[in-house]
Amino acid sequence: MKLKSGLTITTIAGNKITIPPFSEKYVLIDFWGTWCVSGPCFGLMPKFRMFAEQYKDKVAIVSIAFDDDVKKVKAYADTNKTV
Repeated sequence: MKLKSGLTITTIAGNKITIPPFSEKYVLIDFWGTWCVSGPCFGLMPKFRMFAEQYKDKVAIVSIAFDDDVKKVKAYADTNKTV
């Protein structure tokens, strides 16, 4: 989807990042959770990384953890390369 207005999210480090409105890039939003270990959440991450690298001038990928436990998300991000 192409964003018509800005999108602001908070990172696991507590920083806010904004994808500006009318971005020239398409934005792929990936929702995942630490509870989705054997499901598509983790299985697709390597493919998203390859896709993001191949189309880095055209696509931005935002990976959002749908998880209540920030410690689990941080632990996963520290040990795995997320998108």
